Amino acid sequence: MNPKQTAGLVLLSELKGDFTEVHETLAKIVGNIVRAPTEPKFRSLKTGNARIAKLLQAPGARQLLVGSGFEAEHLGLIW
Repeated sequence: MNPKQTAGLVLLSELKGDFTEVHETLAKIVGNIVRAPTEPKFRSLKTGNARIAKLLQAPGARQLLVGSGFEAEHLGLIW
């Protein structure tokens, strides 16, 4: 695990509120990449999507995603 992933997980562990929805969304994103690493549709996140927008508001989620290979680019995250 790299420092960004560690920082993201520490912040997520302190999450107050709906941890379940954040966890489920992160698990789905990572699971999709693991199952189909070359599939283009799993290589970017649509920040206009309500679930993704909510996820990105959770402290630590953005750090975890960037540490996992996504890059912040023009409001969206690209892996």
